[in-house]
Amino acid sequence: MHVDARTLDRGAALEADLCIIGAGPAGITIAKELRNSGLTVLLLESGGFELDTKTQALYEGQNVGLPYAIPLNAARLRFFGGTSGHWAGWCAPLEPIDFEQRGWIAHSGWPIALRDLDHWYGRAQEICQLGPRDYHADYWERQSGLRRLPLAPGRIDTKIIQFSPPTRFGTVYRDEIVQASNVRLCTFANVTDIRTNERASHVNGVEVTTLDGKNISVKASHYVLACGGLENARVLLLSNKQARTGLGNQNDLVGRFFTEHPHVLTSRILLSNEQSTALYRWIPVGEANHRSFIALLGIPADLQKAHRIANYSSIILSAAQLGATGNFLQLHTRLEQTPNRESRVTLATDERDALGQPRLRLDWRMTEVDKRSIRVAETLIANELGSTGAGRLQIPDWLMAEDNTWPSDMSVGPHHMCTTRMSGSAKSGVVDPDCRVHGIDNLYVAGSSVFATAGTANPTLTIVALAARLASHLNKAVSRKPAG
Repeated sequence: MHVDARTLDRGAALEADLCIIGAGPAGITIAKELRNSGLTVLLLESGGFELDTKTQALYEGQNVGLPYAIPLNAARLRFFGGTSGHWAGWCAPLEPIDFEQRGWIAHSGWPIALRDLDHWYGRAQEICQLGPRDYHADYWERQSGLRRLPLAPGRIDTKIIQFSPPTRFGTVYRDEIVQASNVRLCTFANVTDIRTNERASHVNGVEVTTLDGKNISVKASHYVLACGGLENARVLLLSNKQARTGLGNQNDLVGRFFTEHPHVLTSRILLSNEQSTALYRWIPVGEANHRSFIALLGIPADLQKAHRIANYSSIILSAAQLGATGNFLQLHTRLEQTPNRESRVTLATDERDALGQPRLRLDWRMTEVDKRSIRVAETLIANELGSTGAGRLQIPDWLMAEDNTWPSDMSVGPHHMCTTRMSGSAKSGVVDPDCRVHGIDNLYVAGSSVFATAGTANPTLTIVALAARLASHLNKAVSRKPAG
């Protein structure tokens, strides 16, 4: 069932067993997975089924940190389907080392392991309309007839990214959600406050406000915040009537550890003997020769540990792809940014949106550890190219400098992660291993904001896997008694 919040009476009250705030890949996945559960599900979406400029403008914000290549209101989409509306479809699971506590990386480690997501990655593979669940380079070499560079597997990894069609969640799953007998989708419904009891230990309801000024109240047994890696933190910070610093923020952790996947052009490669790099070449989505995967260069986990670096990956671009002349190849690096407490999302003090709420303020920061990880990784690649006679690699001067400066043309995923990070304790994160906000018994968070570290894989597959896992948990945890 679908209802436009603008058509409801002022002061209308909506009730459900479960309220999901946000209808992007995470929120839609949870609603989809609970379609035949017997739970009544209310799915709130700020936008409609198409882009609305006034709604999209609610995403405008301030950037006071590192230059961010994309305006904040362009990096996300605020309508049914969320940012899957401009997703390029890149998918891969995180790696075992991404979940580990690494002594050389402060604040690393998830309270779950890869094995805890294994089943749910299988479900996410289906939801994202991907091919076989195989991310081994051997398989894709056989399928494509393409070959890796002659680099020792123990020295250089070949990582695989699969491409979703890409799945536009708002298009592919719209009918399934709207026609579900136990799901009510409410569009143009902006959540402006999450109300709790006086101790801020239990959510009593949420306040919805439309852009034309209507107020609607929502009451449910349990709630899921699924508004994206930036907005999840913003909504928690804005909900400060009972908790002065915001919900889940008793230890000043909501919005901290903002993490991106920096995309930066790094070293150049000259190959000998006309080695083919077709396996590693990015082919833009939509071209006639677009294939279902791409290979990336990476560093094996044991060498990451030995050299005390973060996870690393890069694709290979030709000079022509860069609009340049020459026969050189270019590494396009996609780094795992290490957790940084000072990289954060806060609320602006001098600017409000059309709903009268403080806008988001982003202060993105990186560290020398991030830069050193690229430098060491590409030195290892250079050594392997040289020792095998496969080619030579030229590391740029800016990367050799042992400082924290970055090139002005550095881009981003844009992947917004870790702002409500998962942890075993409220002292080190915002949500527990079940994605429940520490200290609040009926509020959960879904999406990339719950990542504890980022790895190098694009986040969507993990977002969907975590959402499917959360849906299973909620199916058991949520009371099926009528709210009220």
